[in-house]
Amino acid sequence: MRLMTTLGGVLALTVLSGSAFATDEAAPKGAAPSSSATSDTGFGGDVNLLVGQKTLHDNDWNVGNGGANLDNQLGAGIMANLGMRNWPVMVAVDLFYSSASSSGVSGNTLLFGVGARKSFALQSLPIVPYAGLGVSYGSGSVSASGQSFSGTGEGLWLDGGAQYKMGKLGLGLDLRWASCPGKFSVGGQSVNADLDGFLAALSVGYGF
Repeated sequence: MRLMTTLGGVLALTVLSGSAFATDEAAPKGAAPSSSATSDTGFGGDVNLLVGQKTLHDNDWNVGNGGANLDNQLGAGIMANLGMRNWPVMVAVDLFYSSASSSGVSGNTLLFGVGARKSFALQSLPIVPYAGLGVSYGSGSVSASGQSFSGTGEGLWLDGGAQYKMGKLGLGLDLRWASCPGKFSVGGQSVNADLDGFLAALSVGYGF
């Protein structure tokens, strides 16, 4: 066993030495790195505009019996992926606002999330799928009859989607599930309500 280990080490050292010698011969000392190598390791990412519908928990955002239904909210936001191009995953920074009105009652939510997101390049195809997860901080409010109630919370999110790439531009679909338990103060009492749910949104992005 020791013999084979030693022999393997010697062979590996020989191969590495040969590779280093060949590299030194091909690239003179002081030569500048190629532009392709520089572009593959620099800072980059993409910024995307999201427009879609968020579905919140109906037990939290519906009054029922003909009352206000605020569980389906339209909204818009920003989804950004930032980092070095040679990183296995990118830093995800997301922001999304949604709102709805029904029967004289209006409500809205604002979610800020951070986490990690990874894209998967498909050979010879311009379609790029991705998946991500992270943590979020959210706020929401409900207004009715001149009164307003607000709450905040923290939670988790995960998403997946795909974009069709046209050079630096991208067009796609983002699907996201999240839970952000919040607490509202209503009439001196603390009321629980989830500030997030399921989001389906179209995305338009620019890569750099």
